Order: sequence, then C-alpha cells, then structure tokens
Amino acid sequence: MINKLEFLHCSIDGYDKPVKINDFLKDDTYRVCKIYSTEDAARYLGINIDQAKKIDPKLLSRYIKFAPLDKKYLARIYMDANISMENLNDLIENFLNSNALIMMASHPVRKYLIDELKACLSGGKISFKEYLSLKNTSNSDSGNNLSQNGVYLRKQSDVLEKVFIDLIALLENKVCRDQLFLRSLLNDYKVNYKLFDLEHYPINIIPHRTNFIKRLTKKIRFTILRYLLN
Repeated sequence: MINKLEFLHCSIDGYDKPVKINDFLKDDTYRVCKIYSTEDAARYLGINIDQAKKIDPKLLSRYIKFAPLDKKYLARIYMDANISMENLNDLIENFLNSNALIMMASHPVRKYLIDELKACLSGGKISFKEYLSLKNTSNSDSGNNLSQNGVYLRKQSDVLEKVFIDLIALLENKVCRDQLFLRSLLNDYKVNYKLFDLEHYPINIIPHRTNFIKRLTKKIRFTILRYLLN
C-alpha cells in the first residue's frame, strides 16, 4: 500500500536561503527532498548536470515544483525553501482527509489576474512585452483564476499530470509565473481543488536575497509603473 508522502523543499542556487523544515517531517512517513542547487535539481529530474546548467534557474525550479509524482508516493507537499509554516501538519491532515486532488493558497492580496500582472510588471518579474501579451487574456477573468503557490499539496492523479504538462508549456512559452496559470488550468480540466486561507494557515516568507541597489531599483520601478498603469 502506498502511504509515504514526498516533501519537496526547493530553492535553486542561493536565490533563497533555505529555512529549517518542520520537525515532524523527519518521521518515516515522509521522504524529504531538499533541492538547493542545480546539481540537486539534475539528480531529482534524472538529467545531466550540463543540461541542467543550461536551463534558467527560475524555469528549472518549476520543473522541480511540477515534476510528475512518483507512483510510490501517496501525495506531495511542496514548499518554497524560504517559507515556513508552523501548522503545516494540520494543513496536510486537512488535505489528505478531503476529496480535493490539489490544494494551494488563495491569493492574500489580489483577486484578479490583471492586478497580478501589474504587480509582476512593476516588480520586474515580467517584461512590458510579456505584460501586453497576457493583458488581453486577463480581460475575461472572473476573479477565480489566481492563487498563491509557494506551498501546495497534491495527490496521485493522471489528470493533474496533464495539467502540469500544460502548465510547464505555458511557463516555457509565455512567462515563468505559475500563479498566473495554474488555477485557470485546473478550472479548464474541472479538477477538484481546494484553497486554504493564509489567515488560518499563515506562512512566514523570508525575503529574497537581493542587494540594496536592486531593492532600490525595484521600489522606484514599482512606484513609476503603478502610477502609469492606474
């Protein structure tokens, strides 16, 4: 009987400083996979290290994040390595006892894709060209297509594997921001998913490693673009 759970903790090549994982994850129920380097990613994905080094780290981390779930596991718990959650055990139990195939957080700040696009643009996470290419597709957004995916949980499911294949294609060909596409694809495939509330299951996010000049540039860019786009 399949009863092990995979816990995937990911940050490629020092982008984020990994935080300490919860003590209960040391139990035999879990197999903890710490992916903190390109070498770790290559081993996990079963690809050559030279091949892995040619992949943009942001995209490589998504290959890890949405990799097929090995059949020996009942489910996967994924967490960005700069995130901690005190009541993670309760969240896992909630998910495993539900009928949902996947669980992720409702977005704590924004509801509509267009607002997330603006935030990504002003934060320097997408280019203006990418913003324009996605802006029109967000016009029909009904407000149920956005999620926060720094922590997500999934069960064994063939339809989820199809969703993730389509998701990776969008990340490769559009823009590498999975929160823009995942929930919309789940809706398209009519997947039974569940959103958890970050007020009930709070997470602590350690800021990304950036120097002072980059932080200042980002703040100036955010201020200018917020004015221009509003």
